[in-house]
Amino acid sequence: MSNAEDVSTNNIQSDSGIEIFADIVTSMSRFLTRFTSIEPFKEAQLGLAEWLGLMVLTSRPGLSNKQFAKLLGTTVQRAAQISDALKRANLISVDQAENDARTYSMKVTASGAQRLSELNGKLTPLITSGLGSRVTSLPATRRNLTRLLRVVTPTKNSPGSGKAEDAKGTRKKAAS
Repeated sequence: MSNAEDVSTNNIQSDSGIEIFADIVTSMSRFLTRFTSIEPFKEAQLGLAEWLGLMVLTSRPGLSNKQFAKLLGTTVQRAAQISDALKRANLISVDQAENDARTYSMKVTASGAQRLSELNGKLTPLITSGLGSRVTSLPATRRNLTRLLRVVTPTKNSPGSGKAEDAKGTRKKAAS
């Protein structure tokens, strides 16, 4: 094999889907580590988990800890740690659920909504300027990642499982 063929073969291998995917995952890991160390997060005194927790609870008030954990993609124990930190900071309230004395319902407080709004107000221009016109590709990226996640990590709610979820992440028996 000639040197030209070696180079050609190496380029094909280095551009394989799995290597590109590994590069994306590595870049995302570095990004997330650095992202939460920027000044707006420091000023808000929030980490990535707490910020994401507030984002989830803002769009879905009244979640139980189990639903919260599922939407954050973490364990129930880790979700409880996040909600406890948010509650101690008076950013969320945790009240007994109306329909089940064993379950608690979480909601963002006015203070939590204000802190989240201020942080997001500082993050938005950074993200927009960093991505430029590519910011419009974020919804497609979300769809692609969600689709990929469903393929590589099938769940009880996968097609054909007979289960479906409502908007809060609660499983319900699918209609027959």
